Amino acid sequence: MTVKGVDHQDHKLSKLPRFPECCSRTYSDSSHLTAVSCITKAFKESINVNSMPLPKLKTKLKKAFILKIGNVGYSCMHCHESNGCLIKRNNKKHAEMDLNEAARHLASNTCKYRSNVRTGNVYIFEIEADGTVMASAGFVKNGGLFDYEQFDEITGQNNKTNEKIKEDEKEGAPSSSTLLAPVTVPDTANRLVENAWNPKLPQEEQLVEGFNMEILRKDLRKLEGLRWLNDNIINFYLQLICHRSLQNPEYPKTFALNTYFYGNLTEKGYASVRRWTKKTDLFSYDLILVPVHKLDHWSLAVVDLAKKKIDLFDSKYDRDMEVLRTLKEYIVEEYEHKKMKQFDFTAWEFRQITERPRQSDDNNSDCGVFLCQYAQCISLRKTPLFSEEDMPNLRKLMVYQILKKNLCSEESTLAGALSPRRDTREVTNAYDEMIATEISYVADLKEVIIHYLEPFEAVENQNSLPEALRGKPDCLFGNIRELYKFHHRVVLEDLVAARSTAEMCRVLMQHRNQIYITYRTYCQIHGSNQKVRDSVKSHPFFKDCQRKANHNMDMSSYLLKPIQRIMKYQLLLGNIMDDCPADVRDEIAMTRDSMVELLNQIDASMQQLHISGYNGDLKSLGLLRLQTECDVYTYNRNKKAELSRAQKRFIFFFDGAVMFCKKRVSNPGTGLNSEPEYFEHKFCIPMTSLGHEVASRTGEGRFEVWDKAKTDAYVIETIDPSARTKWIQRLGKSDTSQDTWLDQK
Repeated sequence: MTVKGVDHQDHKLSKLPRFPECCSRTYSDSSHLTAVSCITKAFKESINVNSMPLPKLKTKLKKAFILKIGNVGYSCMHCHESNGCLIKRNNKKHAEMDLNEAARHLASNTCKYRSNVRTGNVYIFEIEADGTVMASAGFVKNGGLFDYEQFDEITGQNNKTNEKIKEDEKEGAPSSSTLLAPVTVPDTANRLVENAWNPKLPQEEQLVEGFNMEILRKDLRKLEGLRWLNDNIINFYLQLICHRSLQNPEYPKTFALNTYFYGNLTEKGYASVRRWTKKTDLFSYDLILVPVHKLDHWSLAVVDLAKKKIDLFDSKYDRDMEVLRTLKEYIVEEYEHKKMKQFDFTAWEFRQITERPRQSDDNNSDCGVFLCQYAQCISLRKTPLFSEEDMPNLRKLMVYQILKKNLCSEESTLAGALSPRRDTREVTNAYDEMIATEISYVADLKEVIIHYLEPFEAVENQNSLPEALRGKPDCLFGNIRELYKFHHRVVLEDLVAARSTAEMCRVLMQHRNQIYITYRTYCQIHGSNQKVRDSVKSHPFFKDCQRKANHNMDMSSYLLKPIQRIMKYQLLLGNIMDDCPADVRDEIAMTRDSMVELLNQIDASMQQLHISGYNGDLKSLGLLRLQTECDVYTYNRNKKAELSRAQKRFIFFFDGAVMFCKKRVSNPGTGLNSEPEYFEHKFCIPMTSLGHEVASRTGEGRFEVWDKAKTDAYVIETIDPSARTKWIQRLGKSDTSQDTWLDQK
């Protein structure tokens, strides 16, 4: 939603502002922050903060503001004025926060507004690349105004800012748009770790086996306290990363050289390591991880073949260009040996990353853990944002992951893994996953819009599109822009501001009508255009879009994300309910059941628009609750005659009737020439005269329905056995009007 301001239609910001130097260091005196130099303060001065009414909660509540500019992360505008952009707890810059981190910050002890912030008075702003200022719905609802002209005039004086950004990019500062979301580890982790570290148990006992390696108890004890990691632990952990990349094609395909590789390469030359990759084509991978051990210190080099760069992540030292030169020479020799030609390093970059988590000068034991966590983050294309104070928890997390031979979920963060930092007693892994996956989902929707939808709509690209699709973006993308705005500006904002599982449930219940309306539209379009998507997924235009976006998954996979997301809410709520306190379990259960009902209605409504041959008005039948494919047998109830031959039918359960239909295809062509399937109406049984029997005398797994005014009965055997249970439950409800919480629109 665009902020209402002074002639906002004609006054977009003339230039995208940048956070200046004040956003990357700590100030002891707020007087250092002037309106001219500080974008955050300038923005705050351009909104009518004092004239905005507060929600009717508590009189002592204050307004909280979070700002994002372009690709720079979210900044807390209150702490910024006294602390620059530094979060003392994690030693992270506010300007490198993502939305989840911003919400966590507002709930933490480090934010001075912690005790005075509630969902209703947190306002989030975003300045987009074209100069449009976006704001959370609550800001506009409470009468907030923004002065474009004043802000544009102030920010126009910051001429040195762009130069600093360019310097950061040259040094390879990682993008803050790729932050990892936080997650916790199950309580059983601590018990497993204690057992693995028990000094009284046999130290030679094998606890894990995999990747042609054995991990003994004494190996895992290297992760205890301030001990140095050994080769076994590092090699096994890197192999877990590689294994994950092979199991999940959406991640960069990753190969890890072992810890002995670099030492042999530098001491004995290429000939000594040539046989190590005899059966491996390194150049078929996206990432090559190279652990480097020099002078009793570990670092990580990453050969990124997909992005044409070699990066060095060293937790303690800077400017070690020797490693980069050595690996460049190795790539040349390996390529010449395997491909019999010269490797082309045109446009390649060779960088030691300066913006990364670091060890303190007196810490000489955690470099191996830093190496493993660098590798974990880079292999997910995420920015490493853990810190030295996270090392005790990260060591425990690594023990747990090695024992389970699993790196947890893709949203796993590595900071705070075993000690939840949310200001609540109800935090669970599933609770954090709800937030983390929502952030990831919103990012995926934005990827579709930027890399596929906008190029599809561009005038200059029309001749490159399939002729039948030109000017028809809805055919492929549906209302994905509406989904993005709804989740980005409403659902995500409210979820991250929730302080408890109960509040999170209320967010979903509050927005369930809008969820149904937006997803019903998307699912109907997506379901009716499957053949169209299949026919164009290999088209050069969409393949080129995928290449430019550097996506491992194709467009169809991204277009499936909304379907997957709407199905996941009830699963996450079920996981939360397993571990939540008893006093909120009923509320979570009710929300979960509502999400299940929502899925049933969306699934059913996907077919409703394609029923033909019904003489009446479908809307007069009320909400469509269920639809199921089945075999239908007919017999005469009075004569007890034999069953008729089975007929394939689709049956639809409306509030007002049960409808029987036959599936048809108007034009069984292929690809763009095909027409969608539809359903031909056969007959209806009004709900007022519907009779049913949950167990048919004709066989197991069947139920019967009939029209009380007629003699025929219908034996129904669902194709999907689980659908029978849903029908029995629905038929057993004496009053379907109880389910009208979701209005059909």
